[in-house]
Amino acid sequence: MNLGWLSASPTATTGYGGQTLEVCDRLMERHKVVCIGQTGDLIVWGGRQNVDTPSGKKLGVVALSDWRSAADLINSYYIKEYDLDIVIGFMDAFGVEFLNNVNVPVIGWIPIDGNFTGKWKNYVRNFHRVIAYSRFGYGELQKWFPPTKIGYIPHGISEDFKPLDRDEIREEFEKEYGVPKDAFLVVNVGANVGPRKELPLMMRTFKHFVEDGHDDAYLFIHTNAHGTYPRAY
Repeated sequence: MNLGWLSASPTATTGYGGQTLEVCDRLMERHKVVCIGQTGDLIVWGGRQNVDTPSGKKLGVVALSDWRSAADLINSYYIKEYDLDIVIGFMDAFGVEFLNNVNVPVIGWIPIDGNFTGKWKNYVRNFHRVIAYSRFGYGELQKWFPPTKIGYIPHGISEDFKPLDRDEIREEFEKEYGVPKDAFLVVNVGANVGPRKELPLMMRTFKHFVEDGHDDAYLFIHTNAHGTYPRAY
C-alpha cells in the first residue's frame, strides 16, 4: 500500500517529529511511505528530502503549504506523484481538519485529552477511521462513533528510556528552580497555544486550585519561550 503520512517533519525535535520518524520507519517494512511535513519543516517549497530512519532506511519528505491550500496540493500533486492509497494524519484534530477535503481515505491518529465534543467530531467529519492513542481517548470516541470507525493504538517507549530516581529529580529541581522537594508540583509541557493545550485556561484553573487551599502548590510550565507566537508561548 502507498501511504502518505502527514504530521510534523521527522527532523523536528518534538513529540510528533520523534513519533513520525519511528512509526514511518516501521511502516516502511510493509508499505511505501512518503512523509508530508507540516510543523518543523526544514525543506524549501517544492523540494524533496530523504531522512535517515533509525533502521537505516530513507524516508522521503515533501513540503506542505498552509492549511488553506494544503488539500489542493495533496490532491493535485502528491496523490498522483506517489499513487497514494491513503493518508494518515498524525496531529491535533484541528490541525488536520483540511484533510476532510482530500480525495483518498484518511485516517486520523489524534490526541484526545478531554471530553470529545461535536466540535471535535466536525474536525474529523469525513475521515475513514479515527484512532486514539490513549484508553481515555478511545473511550471518548466510543461515545460518538461505531466500533468500525475507531481504533486504539498507543505510542511506544524507547528501550533507551531510563528515568532518573524520583528523589534525585526533585533534589535537582529544588537546586535549579527553588521548588521545595516535598512541594506539590504540577508540570506542564507544551510548546504552543491552541484549543487543546489551552495554557491560559490551565493557569486560571491552577489559580483557583491554589485559592482553594493549596497555597503550597507550584506550577512549572515547560514551553518554547523563544519561538514565534502562536507557534510558541
